[in-house]
Amino acid sequence: MKQRITIADYRLLVLFAVTMLLTLPAFASPPVDLVSRLHMVLIESMKKADTISQKERHQHLAPVLKQIFDFNIMVKTATGPAWYTAKKPSQIALQDAFAQMSTATYVSRFKDYNDHKFEIKKVEDGPRNTFLVHAELASPSMNSVALTYVVIKRKKKLRIVDIILEHGISELAVKRSEYSTIASKGGATALTKVLISKANSLILP
Repeated sequence: MKQRITIADYRLLVLFAVTMLLTLPAFASPPVDLVSRLHMVLIESMKKADTISQKERHQHLAPVLKQIFDFNIMVKTATGPAWYTAKKPSQIALQDAFAQMSTATYVSRFKDYNDHKFEIKKVEDGPRNTFLVHAELASPSMNSVALTYVVIKRKKKLRIVDIILEHGISELAVKRSEYSTIASKGGATALTKVLISKANSLILP
């Protein structure tokens, strides 16, 4: 005997469906998923700050950040002529040093958890086939900070290539300004040594 669906049952099904839709992320999309993954690993890292060393947090973060950021594009942009005039082994060493420094910066910058919360505000198309993911970092111990992640699709994979801070400050542009002086004097090799030294100083026990 077939069971009939009553009007009451139908209303319950509709209510359930609407409830499920309302619980979905408001800005669900691949670029948002990528940025949300970064937020998640940073929060996890901060929560471990009291139980493991900064060096250990660096070791945990490093492989994940390599999957989230396109360090190849970033180091080319940040170092300019020093990259393109360097030989392949020097380029590889420079990119590794850049990734180490980037990871060490996150370890140093996000070292104390105090109910920090990242919130995605919106996502939109950016220039040159990029995506702009607008977010905010807030905590009871600090004023909220606006962040805009520049995401590109390269070789069918999404990666972050820059972060725009409040007042339109590009982190990559700041790095380029800082690194250009060093690279102009000593090339890729000198810059590699400086980045490794700075990275090590940030993750001292």
